[in-house]
Amino acid sequence: MNILYDFFQKKDRLPYILAFAALFLISAILTFVILWKDTKEVKLYFEDQVKELSTTAKTVSELLAEEGVAIGEYDLVWPEKETKITNHLSILVIKAKPVTIKVGREPERIVWTTSQTVEGVLQEIGYRNQGEDIIKPDLHQPIEANQKIEVTHVTYRLIEESQELKFNTVRIADNTMVKGSEKVVSQGAPGEKVVTYKATYYNGEMVDLDPLRTEVTDPPKEKVVHYGTVESITVGGYTFLPKKTLKNVKLTAYSAGEDHTGKKPGDPGYAMTRSGVRASEGRTIAVDPDLIPLGWWVYIDGYGLYRAEDTGGAVKGKIIDVYFEDDQKVAKFGVKRGRTVYVIGPDKPTKKN
Repeated sequence: MNILYDFFQKKDRLPYILAFAALFLISAILTFVILWKDTKEVKLYFEDQVKELSTTAKTVSELLAEEGVAIGEYDLVWPEKETKITNHLSILVIKAKPVTIKVGREPERIVWTTSQTVEGVLQEIGYRNQGEDIIKPDLHQPIEANQKIEVTHVTYRLIEESQELKFNTVRIADNTMVKGSEKVVSQGAPGEKVVTYKATYYNGEMVDLDPLRTEVTDPPKEKVVHYGTVESITVGGYTFLPKKTLKNVKLTAYSAGEDHTGKKPGDPGYAMTRSGVRASEGRTIAVDPDLIPLGWWVYIDGYGLYRAEDTGGAVKGKIIDVYFEDDQKVAKFGVKRGRTVYVIGPDKPTKKN
């Protein structure tokens, strides 16, 4: 300080003052030139804004600090923060946003993202749609802070199921049977079908079951039942409810003689019937027991009431052999066709006056 004081106290100090001022001016100019030379023009893209800046910052990090832009752990800075500033450099800063993500049956989690769309966020976490997953909101939906993204895994499976097919019962009227009676002609049997379903699962849980096709593997068999339609009838003074009615029956005749039975009067078993009773004209007939049981009464239209007591080698189906005491009556009777026979049953009907 004393040196400067003495300097300014001296006479003829003007040259010195001018020299000092010139030195200061040169230093200021040099400093300005240096600073002007180090200034760079940059563009900063941040929060939907574009700032055009002149800066002497050396790195991107220094520039952001100058602008008061705090960078979080998950924020995106491009180019990287340590990149040197060059003239006309463009700098992009995207602040990360918290997003809640729920994928399938996984627990919810919060991620910080700088992606701009739902699709981008899912790509960030490594999600790949392997099928027909449902994604909400839409993949192209812009991302907002605290938004929730939910992915539902959709899978499909074919399921086969065997199901029973119920059989139908067919009822057929039978005019050879008494009204109110029934006879099972064919037993029914259930069938089977295989139904193929398309099952839809959301996150492993079934939400829909859609039948695709049905294949009958075993058709059901119908149950056939004949039911009687014959009402009680009155004929020849008898009123009865026939078990069945036989149409177009052929009538023949036989006797106990040798020509018909191979036996003579006095032979053991002469005139004895298959049912164990002695044959009697006007009562005994020989029948096919598969059609008319032995011991049952029948009414032969035009001839009257008879009892099925005997059988014969030629008596099969709708053939009835009528018993007579002698061969002359047999010859006279001959053969009768187209007769109606009412099968009554084991009990003899009572004739009404």
